[in-house]
Amino acid sequence: MDYLFFTLILLAAFAGLHIWMRSSGRELRPPLWLWFAVLCLMTAGWFYTRAAGQRAGRQIQEMLEGFPPTYAQEVERMGHAGITTNTSPNDPAYLAIIAAQLRWERVNPSIADIYTMRKLPDGHNALIVDSETDYDRNGKFEGDREQRTPIGEVYEKQIPALEQAFAGTPAFMDEPYSDRWGNWVSAFVPMRDAQGRVEAVLGVDYPGANWIHAKSRARLNAMSIVCILAIFLGASSTVIALLRADLRNRKLAEQRVSQMNSELEQRVRERTAELESTHQKLLDASRKAGMAEVATSVLHNVGNVLNSVNIASSCVADSLRKSKAANLFKLVALLQEHEPDLGGFFTNDPKARQVPVYLAQLAKHLAGEQAEALKELAQLQKNIEHINDIVTMQQGLAKTSGVTETVNVTELVEDALRINLSGLARHDIEVIKEFKDTPLVTVEKHKVLQILVNLVRNAKHACEASDLQERELTIRTTNGADRVRIAVCDNGVGIPPENLIHIFSHGFTTKKDGHGFGLHSGALAAKEMGGSLAVQSDGPGKGATFTLELPQITPASDTTFKRRPKLEPAQLTQENSHE
Repeated sequence: MDYLFFTLILLAAFAGLHIWMRSSGRELRPPLWLWFAVLCLMTAGWFYTRAAGQRAGRQIQEMLEGFPPTYAQEVERMGHAGITTNTSPNDPAYLAIIAAQLRWERVNPSIADIYTMRKLPDGHNALIVDSETDYDRNGKFEGDREQRTPIGEVYEKQIPALEQAFAGTPAFMDEPYSDRWGNWVSAFVPMRDAQGRVEAVLGVDYPGANWIHAKSRARLNAMSIVCILAIFLGASSTVIALLRADLRNRKLAEQRVSQMNSELEQRVRERTAELESTHQKLLDASRKAGMAEVATSVLHNVGNVLNSVNIASSCVADSLRKSKAANLFKLVALLQEHEPDLGGFFTNDPKARQVPVYLAQLAKHLAGEQAEALKELAQLQKNIEHINDIVTMQQGLAKTSGVTETVNVTELVEDALRINLSGLARHDIEVIKEFKDTPLVTVEKHKVLQILVNLVRNAKHACEASDLQERELTIRTTNGADRVRIAVCDNGVGIPPENLIHIFSHGFTTKKDGHGFGLHSGALAAKEMGGSLAVQSDGPGKGATFTLELPQITPASDTTFKRRPKLEPAQLTQENSHE
């Protein structure tokens, strides 16, 4: 029955495969030999499965048939023939045989029970020596089923193999049978007395369930092999059908492709003309975009410096408006009024005696105004020179690159702070300088200065937007591993984690009036000089740190650029006339 059920399942599977091939829409055609091969496989599989079950049964039978002859000889030697139905349960010979049975069962746990039977004068079979048996293998003899059978208990079950053994021939009962102790298959051998007559039979029981399970497992293994062959058969037939269908489809596709090629060639010719026109337009747009990016860079960097220029010029203008030099006119008018008698005026008039003191105070005040004006003008001149260098550098991009100077990092940082000094002071931002000795670096000076000015300016804006009362900007310089590091730290509004990965992207900004170019151009400039620009922030409200790294030795070139001498206005006009 098991193989019949197995066969029905396989046939249903192949029928389903056949239907799928027909209805898949791929024009699959199952090979004609498939069903013939399936039938041959099922027939051969039946014989193979049947033989596997029989082989498993024979192995158990051979094992069981090997035990009884040995046990029977030992029981005969121990005086089994002298035990009758009237023998006492405490008889030493009886107890010795019981002990031997228990010992054999422990040594061979696959055996369920060992016992002896004798045929009574009335023709019934009686159990003579049947020890207690631990059928469930739990180490205890529990219940009537596992207790020792009394001597002479009649065994009512009629077993052909048992009768064959009483007739003098060893026999094996291969069909499981049941009695009050369970379900078994058994091996029987005759036992003989001193005269050679069959006086009893020794039986060995093996669990019927284990017998059936062993044969079923062998059959199942055999059916598994048949199933694997069937799967291989179905898979191979499917692959063959798919390959055939694919071959047909390829031929049809080749025909369609050949037809479409001529159409595509015509379309390509038409589109080529359109693409050439579009390409020219893209080149023009790219050129304009490049010009716009250069202009944006120049305007951004110049705008940072112009802020300081505007502040410096405003300070000079305020100083001139408040200058005490206008009081000189009053003094000159007073002297002109007494010009006919200056001697008498200085001798007799009390106002004249105050003139020398007034002139001394005025001279001191004017000297202070001059020094302050010269200081602001020097800063103004430096900023204008920076603007000129920015424009010159951008113009030089079209001609050359890599023009460098050997500069002091600390001086560059101080210049960047001076350019932003008024804004920092106006917003009450404390500047903390942590400068360590750093070697000179060979870089493009104004690129580095542009980066630092932009970083300080961004830090100022971050502190300005913060609600903290104590606003701090820390600039730290360190060096190591042939790198000089400049860190600009603030305790401002900080940067959200999602913005850190975009902070150096072109056009990315979080300020309302920002254009997202400063950090982008700064990162590009640092990379061009062989350095890097990095950012770190613990999140909103926790400030940010921008770190500019510069190489101590220029990676691309050792060429240094020395600033040309400052030209007088006449020389500058003459030089420009030659450009």
